[in-house]
Amino acid sequence: LHCVIDVPHVSQVHLMYRGGLVDDRCGAGAESLEVALFEQSRIPWAEIAFPSVAVTLGASEEGRALVPVAGTESLQQVGALTADANGTLWLYDQGRGLFTLRGGVLTPFELPEGDGGERITLMYVDAGDTVWLAFASGQLGQIGSGTCRMFDAPSGYVPATVQAIYQDRDKVLWFARNDGLARFADGRFTTLSRQAGFPLSLIAIAEDEERNFWFGSTLG
Repeated sequence: LHCVIDVPHVSQVHLMYRGGLVDDRCGAGAESLEVALFEQSRIPWAEIAFPSVAVTLGASEEGRALVPVAGTESLQQVGALTADANGTLWLYDQGRGLFTLRGGVLTPFELPEGDGGERITLMYVDAGDTVWLAFASGQLGQIGSGTCRMFDAPSGYVPATVQAIYQDRDKVLWFARNDGLARFADGRFTTLSRQAGFPLSLIAIAEDEERNFWFGSTLG
């Protein structure tokens, strides 16, 4: 097993394996239109269909070095990333800001004035292809149809550090935070804090086949 990549907007986890070829014969599979063998230095990054494949190919076993993905050479320190339903990568660089990457073209995305300097710590794409942004300051934003909205007190959102985001089968969004749990449904936020029985510093959320929710906390 080479790596595991979470693709939450389509409810998939991609398991990438590395193996050897018996000979140089290869062919297209059920989800491939065209395949070919390339030297690593000649990989056509812009023609790769799935972002998770590009991420996998970017890791080289030779010397454990990372091979830059075409279009990202100018980035300095990527602190958060995700991919939307169209295969566009969203990358936050701590030195340069928020970008999209598609077809080898890196495009800056302007955040609202006053929020562009805030550090993004987490990004998540929901089933409606909305990109959610969690900021180090405790703010929360969403990008849909090319515009960014920041949530504030009138929407019921109380700023706190968001450490995980999950959307359940009813399309309700859950936010694991350092002060408990927040729920977003029908355009409104509800916060479930320690008084409601939730421990502080939630860091993970999962839902099992019986629709039970599981929460991870730094408190155990």
